Amino acid sequence: MKAHPIKIPDNMDEDIKRYMKELGYASFSEFARDAIREKLYGRELKPKFEEKMEEGLEDLKKGRVKSHDEIRSKFSGSKE
Repeated sequence: MKAHPIKIPDNMDEDIKRYMKELGYASFSEFARDAIREKLYGRELKPKFEEKMEEGLEDLKKGRVKSHDEIRSKFSGSKE
């Protein structure tokens, strides 16, 4: 992994710290990677994500859902 030191204006740093706290980011690096990921890939992934969300909502409307226990049982091989 490469390090990329950057300088942040004081007022922006305050906003970043507040935002990180609100959203539960553990570190500036985690926040920065997420922001960069969103900038690089957000436009590509967002339409696909929204499409999958719509499919999931349609499944809910039509009753095509399984409980957590049913899924766990299916993939664990047990009938608990």
